[in-house]
Amino acid sequence: MSTIANGGYLEKECKGVFSSKWQKRFFFLDYNEKVFYQFNDDKKALKTRKEKLKFADLHGVDRVKNIITVVGKNKTVLVLKAASNAEAEPWFNALNKDFAEATRLREEGLMSGAAKKAKEEADAANAKSQAEKDAAHAAMLAEQEKKLAEERDAREGTERNLADQQQLAAEEKAARDAEAAEKARLEAEAADAAEKAGLEIEAQAQREAAEIDERQKAESKAKKSS
Repeated sequence: MSTIANGGYLEKECKGVFSSKWQKRFFFLDYNEKVFYQFNDDKKALKTRKEKLKFADLHGVDRVKNIITVVGKNKTVLVLKAASNAEAEPWFNALNKDFAEATRLREEGLMSGAAKKAKEEADAANAKSQAEKDAAHAAMLAEQEKKLAEERDAREGTERNLADQQQLAAEEKAARDAEAAEKARLEAEAADAAEKAGLEIEAQAQREAAEIDERQKAESKAKKSS
């Protein structure tokens, strides 16, 4: 019974257009690079190395007697044949173990991706909800600010109207006071003029009375002289 620790020979099925044939090649499971390699022979010359599949791309391993079927990424199929059932078994067990590990890692990746997506969606929903709350709060603040501005404008309008009314009342009072002062001045001037006129009339009357008295005295004197 052969071991696969350092690789081993297997036959690889090569399908042609009308028939298929088997090619003997040296295969090696590189657990450092996690790659299943094919070489032309057991010298493992790098120039002949071909990467058949990565362990992570293993999607299925099956065995029927000494024939192993390996399914890789995008459903690529690699059919291998060992010299006997006994030689096929360790290869199948190793590849099947790698397949199980690849499946586990893929499932963990899917679960991790689903969890990450769920978290991203939750974060997005929370962000959207927070954004909506912020928008609603901003709208409420804007509405309150608008009402305060309207109340302030109304108050300032009322204050302006009151100031205008007070100024108008002051102007009307000043006009009335000026009119009363002018009336008083005119009445005082009229009173002074009337008083002066009365004095002049009285003086004129006194002068006329004196003149009459002088004439009478003169006439009386003249009569006495004749």
